[in-house]
Amino acid sequence: MQYYVEYECDVSEENLYSALPFYVPSHKLTGEDSIRIWCKQVGKFLNKMITLYAMSDDNYGRSPDDVKAELVAWAKRKWPKSFSRYFDVRRLEGPRWNSDILVLGVNSNGISLATAKGDVGLDATYPQITSVVGERSVRLSPHTTTMITITMISLL
Repeated sequence: MQYYVEYECDVSEENLYSALPFYVPSHKLTGEDSIRIWCKQVGKFLNKMITLYAMSDDNYGRSPDDVKAELVAWAKRKWPKSFSRYFDVRRLEGPRWNSDILVLGVNSNGISLATAKGDVGLDATYPQITSVVGERSVRLSPHTTTMITITMISLL
């Protein structure tokens, strides 16, 4: 998929030669003959796959941008924390943690609260959160929000 996104249907030996080191472990690419053999085999396979992909009813007429969008959507579902938005948080009161400086991560699946070292203390999906009470304080800073309470349902 990544080769298709980068080069579309152009399966030239030049493109394969420059792309192979990113896809094949270096210990498999020793010597010019080895690289040429890999280019030939991978090129043959890619031509076959691109032909099958283009002929599939589900994929007919899909552009590389469509494939990129599908790949990003899949990655967001697979690794939501990698696509999180993170905020610095200071614990003012509440349950004791081993640090008062925390990080709040918000993504498409829910929220997580962790220490600066990465120890996750709270990992909640949106269906688990029943309410969030907060207030915005302009006098402290226009970019400060105080989260007073997070109420969650227990999944015991």
